Amino acid sequence: MPESLYASLTGYIPVMGDATSEQLPSGGAAGAMSSRSPSLVSHSSRATTKDAQADEDSPMPSLLRRISNSIQFKRKGSHLPLPSADEIPANFLASCKGNVEKAGRKWQVSKQWREENDIDHILQRPHPHYETLKTVYPAFLHGRDLQGNCISVEIPGSMNVKLMKSAKLSPRDMALHLALVQEYVWTVLTPGDDRKIVTLMDAKGLSLTRLASPDSLALIRAASETLNNHYPDRVLRILVVNAPRFFGPIFRLLSTVMPASVRDQFQICSSPADVEKFISPDVLPVEYGGKNSLKFGQSEEEVSLRALVDRNNAEGGDRQMDK
Repeated sequence: MPESLYASLTGYIPVMGDATSEQLPSGGAAGAMSSRSPSLVSHSSRATTKDAQADEDSPMPSLLRRISNSIQFKRKGSHLPLPSADEIPANFLASCKGNVEKAGRKWQVSKQWREENDIDHILQRPHPHYETLKTVYPAFLHGRDLQGNCISVEIPGSMNVKLMKSAKLSPRDMALHLALVQEYVWTVLTPGDDRKIVTLMDAKGLSLTRLASPDSLALIRAASETLNNHYPDRVLRILVVNAPRFFGPIFRLLSTVMPASVRDQFQICSSPADVEKFISPDVLPVEYGGKNSLKFGQSEEEVSLRALVDRNNAEGGDRQMDK
Protein backbone atom coordinates (compact mmCIF):
# COMPACT_ATOMS: atom_id res chain seq x y z
CA MET A 1 0.00 0.00 0.00
CA PRO A 2 0.63 1.52 1.65
CA GLU A 3 3.26 6.61 1.54
CA SER A 4 3.81 10.02 -0.09
CA LEU A 5 3.63 10.52 -3.82
CA TYR A 6 3.27 14.24 -3.55
CA ALA A 7 5.87 14.54 -6.30
CA SER A 8 5.25 14.95 -10.02
CA LEU A 9 2.87 12.44 -11.56
CA THR A 10 4.74 12.14 -14.85
CA GLY A 11 7.00 9.19 -13.99
CA TYR A 12 7.02 5.84 -15.73
CA ILE A 13 6.40 2.22 -14.86
CA PRO A 14 9.24 -0.12 -15.85
CA VAL A 15 7.81 -3.08 -17.75
CA MET A 16 9.69 -6.30 -17.04
CA GLY A 17 10.86 -8.27 -20.05
CA ASP A 18 10.60 -5.31 -22.42
CA ALA A 19 13.31 -3.03 -23.75
CA THR A 20 10.99 -0.09 -23.37
CA SER A 21 8.99 1.32 -20.49
CA GLU A 22 5.35 2.25 -20.28
CA GLN A 23 5.33 6.03 -20.30
CA LEU A 24 2.64 7.57 -18.16
CA PRO A 25 0.77 10.44 -19.84
CA SER A 26 2.45 13.73 -19.04
CA GLY A 27 -0.49 15.95 -19.88
CA GLY A 28 -4.11 15.56 -18.90
CA ALA A 29 -4.43 14.68 -15.22
CA ALA A 30 -0.79 15.46 -14.51
CA GLY A 31 -1.28 18.94 -15.87
CA ALA A 32 -4.41 19.29 -13.80
CA MET A 33 -2.48 18.44 -10.67
CA SER A 34 0.16 21.04 -11.55
CA SER A 35 -2.38 23.81 -11.95
CA ARG A 36 -4.84 22.89 -9.25
CA SER A 37 -2.61 21.46 -6.51
CA PRO A 38 0.43 23.75 -6.21
CA SER A 39 1.21 22.33 -2.77
CA LEU A 40 1.92 18.93 -4.31
CA VAL A 41 4.05 19.84 -7.32
CA SER A 42 6.55 22.49 -8.37
CA HIS A 43 5.16 25.90 -9.26
CA SER A 44 7.27 25.79 -12.42
CA SER A 45 5.26 22.79 -13.61
CA ARG A 46 2.14 24.46 -15.02
CA ALA A 47 -0.33 23.05 -17.49
CA THR A 48 -0.77 24.89 -20.75
CA THR A 49 -4.08 26.58 -21.50
CA LYS A 50 -4.82 23.93 -24.08
CA ASP A 51 -4.07 21.10 -21.64
CA ALA A 52 -6.10 22.73 -18.91
CA GLN A 53 -9.09 23.03 -21.24
CA ALA A 54 -8.75 19.38 -22.22
CA ASP A 55 -8.63 18.40 -18.56
CA GLU A 56 -12.04 19.90 -17.92
CA ASP A 57 -13.58 17.18 -20.08
CA SER A 58 -11.87 14.36 -18.19
CA PRO A 59 -13.02 12.69 -14.94
CA MET A 60 -9.42 12.31 -13.77
CA PRO A 61 -8.82 15.87 -12.43
CA SER A 62 -11.71 15.69 -9.98
CA LEU A 63 -10.57 12.29 -8.76
CA LEU A 64 -7.01 13.49 -8.31
CA ARG A 65 -8.13 16.67 -6.54
CA ARG A 66 -10.19 14.65 -4.09
CA ILE A 67 -7.19 12.49 -3.30
CA SER A 68 -4.66 15.30 -3.05
CA ASN A 69 -6.99 17.28 -0.80
CA SER A 70 -7.27 14.29 1.50
CA ILE A 71 -3.52 14.05 2.04
CA GLN A 72 -2.43 16.35 4.86
CA PHE A 73 0.45 14.71 6.66
CA LYS A 74 0.56 15.96 10.24
CA ARG A 75 3.94 16.78 11.68
CA LYS A 76 4.58 17.05 15.41
CA GLY A 77 7.53 17.38 17.67
CA SER A 78 9.54 19.82 15.54
CA HIS A 79 10.27 21.88 18.67
CA LEU A 80 12.22 19.04 20.29
CA PRO A 81 16.04 18.93 20.17
CA LEU A 82 17.40 17.05 17.19
CA PRO A 83 18.86 13.59 17.80
CA SER A 84 22.42 12.87 16.73
CA ALA A 85 23.14 10.87 13.59
CA ASP A 86 23.97 7.83 15.71
CA GLU A 87 20.50 7.94 17.27
CA ILE A 88 18.63 7.95 13.95
CA PRO A 89 17.69 4.56 12.43
CA ALA A 90 19.44 3.81 9.16
CA ASN A 91 16.20 3.57 7.19
CA PHE A 92 15.19 7.09 8.30
CA LEU A 93 18.56 8.46 7.18
CA ALA A 94 18.27 6.62 3.87
CA SER A 95 14.75 7.97 3.29
CA CYS A 96 16.12 11.50 3.70
CA LYS A 97 19.17 10.78 1.51
CA GLY A 98 21.57 11.22 4.42
CA ASN A 99 20.22 14.62 5.50
CA VAL A 100 20.72 14.31 9.27
CA GLU A 101 18.52 17.28 10.19
CA LYS A 102 15.62 16.16 8.03
CA ALA A 103 15.95 12.54 9.17
CA GLY A 104 16.19 13.71 12.78
CA ARG A 105 12.93 15.63 12.51
CA LYS A 106 11.25 12.67 10.90
CA TRP A 107 12.52 10.32 13.60
CA GLN A 108 11.31 12.73 16.30
CA VAL A 109 7.79 12.64 14.91
CA SER A 110 7.88 8.86 14.67
CA LYS A 111 9.18 8.45 18.22
CA GLN A 112 6.35 10.60 19.52
CA TRP A 113 3.84 8.53 17.52
CA ARG A 114 5.34 5.32 18.89
CA GLU A 115 5.02 6.62 22.43
CA GLU A 116 1.45 7.87 21.98
CA ASN A 117 0.36 4.50 20.55
CA ASP A 118 2.63 2.32 22.70
CA ILE A 119 4.07 0.73 19.57
CA ASP A 120 6.94 -0.85 21.51
CA HIS A 121 4.36 -3.17 23.10
CA ILE A 122 2.06 -3.66 20.14
CA LEU A 123 3.16 -7.28 19.71
CA GLN A 124 2.08 -8.00 23.29
CA ARG A 125 -1.39 -6.47 23.03
CA PRO A 126 -4.70 -8.02 21.94
CA HIS A 127 -5.82 -7.35 18.38
CA PRO A 128 -9.49 -8.43 18.32
CA HIS A 129 -10.15 -7.07 14.81
CA TYR A 130 -7.18 -8.77 13.15
CA GLU A 131 -9.19 -11.07 10.86
CA THR A 132 -11.64 -8.32 9.93
CA LEU A 133 -8.89 -5.93 8.91
CA LYS A 134 -7.14 -8.67 6.92
CA THR A 135 -10.38 -8.92 4.93
CA VAL A 136 -10.73 -5.16 4.56
CA TYR A 137 -7.32 -5.02 2.88
CA PRO A 138 -6.09 -8.48 1.84
CA ALA A 139 -2.32 -8.66 2.40
CA PHE A 140 -0.32 -11.73 3.32
CA LEU A 141 3.30 -12.46 4.18
CA HIS A 142 4.25 -15.24 1.79
CA GLY A 143 7.83 -16.49 2.01
CA ARG A 144 11.12 -14.82 1.07
CA ASP A 145 12.64 -13.53 -2.15
CA LEU A 146 15.99 -14.66 -3.56
CA GLN A 147 17.78 -12.24 -1.21
CA GLY A 148 15.96 -13.38 1.92
CA ASN A 149 13.59 -10.41 2.12
CA CYS A 150 10.02 -10.99 3.25
CA ILE A 151 7.40 -11.02 0.51
CA SER A 152 4.02 -9.38 1.02
CA VAL A 153 1.25 -10.39 -1.40
CA GLU A 154 -1.30 -7.58 -1.61
CA ILE A 155 -4.66 -7.72 -3.40
CA PRO A 156 -6.02 -4.14 -3.44
CA GLY A 157 -8.68 -5.05 -5.99
CA SER A 158 -10.43 -7.04 -3.24
CA MET A 159 -10.35 -4.18 -0.73
CA ASN A 160 -13.59 -4.14 1.29
CA VAL A 161 -14.05 -0.76 2.95
CA LYS A 162 -17.76 -1.39 3.52
CA LEU A 163 -16.82 -4.14 5.96
CA MET A 164 -14.68 -1.68 7.90
CA LYS A 165 -17.63 0.67 8.25
CA SER A 166 -20.06 -2.07 9.24
CA ALA A 167 -17.61 -3.28 11.88
CA LYS A 168 -17.35 0.31 13.14
CA LEU A 169 -13.62 0.40 12.55
CA SER A 170 -11.71 3.52 11.54
CA PRO A 171 -8.71 4.21 9.29
CA ARG A 172 -6.72 4.55 12.52
CA ASP A 173 -7.56 0.92 13.33
CA MET A 174 -6.12 -0.04 9.96
CA ALA A 175 -3.03 2.07 10.62
CA LEU A 176 -2.38 0.22 13.87
CA HIS A 177 -3.05 -3.09 12.13
CA LEU A 178 -0.36 -2.21 9.61
CA ALA A 179 1.96 -1.18 12.44
CA LEU A 180 1.44 -4.59 14.04
CA VAL A 181 2.50 -6.37 10.85
CA GLN A 182 5.44 -4.02 10.30
CA GLU A 183 6.70 -4.48 13.84
CA TYR A 184 6.48 -8.25 13.44
CA VAL A 185 8.43 -8.17 10.19
CA TRP A 186 11.19 -5.86 11.41
CA THR A 187 11.62 -7.16 14.98
CA VAL A 188 10.83 -10.88 14.63
CA LEU A 189 11.20 -12.05 11.02
CA THR A 190 13.96 -9.83 9.62
CA PRO A 191 15.43 -7.53 12.31
CA GLY A 192 17.59 -4.62 11.21
CA ASP A 193 17.16 -1.04 10.04
CA ASP A 194 18.57 -1.93 6.63
CA ARG A 195 16.24 -4.82 5.82
CA LYS A 196 13.64 -4.56 3.05
CA ILE A 197 10.36 -6.06 1.92
CA VAL A 198 9.19 -7.05 -1.56
CA THR A 199 5.55 -6.48 -2.48
CA LEU A 200 3.83 -8.73 -4.98
CA MET A 201 0.78 -6.72 -5.96
CA ASP A 202 -2.12 -8.44 -7.67
CA ALA A 203 -3.81 -5.64 -9.63
CA LYS A 204 -6.76 -7.74 -10.74
CA GLY A 205 -10.05 -5.98 -10.04
CA LEU A 206 -8.52 -2.53 -9.51
CA SER A 207 -10.60 0.36 -10.83
CA LEU A 208 -10.58 4.14 -10.57
CA THR A 209 -14.10 4.09 -9.14
CA ARG A 210 -13.15 1.73 -6.34
CA LEU A 211 -9.97 3.59 -5.43
CA ALA A 212 -11.49 7.09 -5.58
CA SER A 213 -14.34 6.50 -3.12
CA PRO A 214 -14.10 8.63 0.06
CA ASP A 215 -13.80 5.55 2.28
CA SER A 216 -11.04 4.08 0.12
CA LEU A 217 -9.17 7.38 0.16
CA ALA A 218 -9.34 7.54 3.95
CA LEU A 219 -7.99 4.02 4.18
CA ILE A 220 -5.21 4.65 1.68
CA ARG A 221 -4.28 7.87 3.45
CA ALA A 222 -4.00 6.10 6.83
CA ALA A 223 -1.79 3.42 5.31
CA SER A 224 0.35 6.02 3.51
CA GLU A 225 0.95 8.08 6.63
CA THR A 226 1.82 5.03 8.69
CA LEU A 227 4.30 3.57 6.23
CA ASN A 228 5.84 6.81 5.00
CA ASN A 229 6.24 8.46 8.39
CA HIS A 230 7.15 5.49 10.56
CA TYR A 231 8.53 2.70 8.35
CA PRO A 232 10.35 4.58 5.59
CA ASP A 233 12.72 3.12 3.01
CA ARG A 234 11.57 -0.44 3.61
CA VAL A 235 10.22 -1.30 0.15
CA LEU A 236 12.78 -2.89 -2.16
CA ARG A 237 10.47 -3.39 -5.14
CA ILE A 238 6.79 -3.71 -6.01
CA LEU A 239 6.08 -6.37 -8.60
CA VAL A 240 2.70 -5.84 -10.25
CA VAL A 241 0.93 -8.87 -11.72
CA ASN A 242 -2.44 -9.08 -13.47
CA ALA A 243 -2.18 -5.40 -14.39
CA PRO A 244 -5.15 -4.24 -16.50
CA ARG A 245 -4.45 -2.39 -19.72
CA PHE A 246 -5.64 0.84 -18.12
CA PHE A 247 -3.20 0.52 -15.23
CA GLY A 248 -1.51 3.81 -16.19
CA PRO A 249 -4.34 6.03 -14.84
CA ILE A 250 -4.68 3.77 -11.81
CA PHE A 251 -0.97 4.08 -11.13
CA ARG A 252 -1.20 7.86 -11.36
CA LEU A 253 -4.07 7.75 -8.89
CA LEU A 254 -2.08 5.59 -6.47
CA SER A 255 0.90 7.88 -6.94
CA THR A 256 -0.88 10.69 -5.13
CA VAL A 257 -0.68 8.75 -1.86
CA MET A 258 2.72 7.07 -2.22
CA PRO A 259 6.19 8.59 -1.87
CA ALA A 260 8.35 8.94 -4.95
CA SER A 261 10.78 6.46 -3.40
CA VAL A 262 8.04 3.81 -3.39
CA ARG A 263 6.52 4.82 -6.72
CA ASP A 264 9.86 4.26 -8.41
CA GLN A 265 9.89 0.65 -7.21
CA PHE A 266 6.85 -0.34 -9.30
CA GLN A 267 7.54 -2.88 -12.03
CA ILE A 268 4.82 -4.43 -14.20
CA CYS A 269 5.46 -8.13 -14.71
CA SER A 270 3.91 -9.54 -17.86
CA SER A 271 4.92 -13.17 -17.25
CA PRO A 272 6.00 -15.49 -14.42
CA ALA A 273 9.56 -15.28 -15.76
CA ASP A 274 9.60 -11.56 -14.92
CA VAL A 275 8.70 -12.29 -11.30
CA GLU A 276 11.09 -15.23 -11.04
CA LYS A 277 14.02 -12.87 -11.50
CA PHE A 278 13.39 -11.96 -7.88
CA ILE A 279 11.26 -14.76 -6.42
CA SER A 280 11.95 -18.49 -6.74
CA PRO A 281 9.29 -20.54 -8.56
CA ASP A 282 9.07 -22.67 -5.42
CA VAL A 283 8.00 -19.59 -3.46
CA LEU A 284 5.90 -17.86 -6.13
CA PRO A 285 2.19 -18.70 -5.66
CA VAL A 286 0.60 -20.91 -8.30
CA GLU A 287 -1.92 -18.11 -8.88
CA TYR A 288 0.92 -16.16 -10.51
CA GLY A 289 2.59 -19.00 -12.39
CA GLY A 290 4.78 -20.40 -9.63
CA LYS A 291 4.86 -23.77 -7.85
CA ASN A 292 3.83 -22.71 -4.34
CA SER A 293 0.36 -24.14 -3.75
CA LEU A 294 -0.01 -22.78 -0.22
CA LYS A 295 -3.14 -20.70 0.15
CA PHE A 296 -2.66 -17.09 1.18
CA GLY A 297 -2.50 -16.92 4.95
CA GLN A 298 -0.92 -20.36 5.32
CA SER A 299 2.75 -19.45 4.93
CA GLU A 300 5.09 -19.96 7.87
CA GLU A 301 5.25 -16.20 8.41
CA GLU A 302 1.47 -15.78 8.41
CA VAL A 303 0.89 -18.80 10.64
CA SER A 304 3.37 -17.57 13.24
CA LEU A 305 1.92 -14.05 13.24
CA ARG A 306 -1.62 -15.35 13.57
CA ALA A 307 -0.52 -17.60 16.46
CA LEU A 308 0.87 -14.55 18.23
CA VAL A 309 -2.34 -12.60 17.69
CA ASP A 310 -4.50 -15.52 18.81
CA ARG A 311 -2.44 -15.94 21.99
CA ASN A 312 -2.68 -12.24 22.84
CA ASN A 313 -6.41 -12.22 22.15
CA ALA A 314 -6.93 -15.31 24.32
CA GLU A 315 -5.01 -13.79 27.19
CA GLY A 316 -7.03 -10.61 26.82
CA GLY A 317 -6.13 -7.90 29.27
CA ASP A 318 -6.82 -4.22 29.54
CA ARG A 319 -4.47 -3.13 26.77
CA GLN A 320 -6.15 -2.99 23.38
CA MET A 321 -4.75 -2.00 19.99
CA ASP A 322 -6.23 1.47 20.20
CA LYS A 323 -4.66 2.39 23.53
